This record gives sequence, structure tokens and C-alpha cells, in this order.
Amino acid sequence: MTTPFRFITADEDFVPDTVDDDFRMTGTIVSTQNIPQSFLDKVASKRDLQDKQTFSQLTRGDEIEKIHLARIPVAVVSKWHREGFDLFHLIDSGDPNASAIILAKLRADDMAAFQTTSKNF
Repeated sequence: MTTPFRFITADEDFVPDTVDDDFRMTGTIVSTQNIPQSFLDKVASKRDLQDKQTFSQLTRGDEIEKIHLARIPVAVVSKWHREGFDLFHLIDSGDPNASAIILAKLRADDMAAFQTTSKNF
């Protein structure tokens, strides 16, 4: 029997700032997500495992998509999207530098704990 996956979802709340006479509102969407230590431990374990392997062991020839780069929580992906960084568009774009851009974004935002590899691409 396999262990079921538990998805960690993000909670979003709308915090109203103003309401005008026509009941139009302005406000802020606040997104929160509880990241348990067990999630970070699994990411660190995967990072340690991949860092011990050679590049050829990770890719098994030219199947480079087998390398696991990161486990990025939904709240982070949503935050980036609101800031104009569309992770899914970047992945689908076919940009050969997508991996490096994603890893650089994680490091720039001080979120390297979500990286499952310390290797540079």
C-alpha cells in the first residue's frame, strides 16, 4: 500500500480598504499557507540525495527533465504571479534557461529552502 499525498493548500482572504457609495470595494488579497516542518524536511532530504549523485546519474543520459529542482508552495506561486513572474508560463515556454531563472528567483526571494538541488543549471 502506498502512502497518500496530503496537499497543503493556501488560504486567501480579501481585506477591504474602502467602499464607495455604489458599493464598489478596494482591498488587498492576503494569501497564507502553513508550511509544516515535515515538508521542509522532505525537501532537504531530496536535496541531500540529489546533491550526492552525479549529473549523469540524475539525468540518465539526456533525460534532463528527471532532475527535481524545487517544491514551491502554492502561496509562493500565487505571490509571484501577482508580481508578474508567471512560473507556469516560464516552464511551458521552452526557454532553455527556465531552470536557472526559477532557481535564481528562489534564491533572490530568500526561499532556497524550497530547492531540491544545490546544483546550478
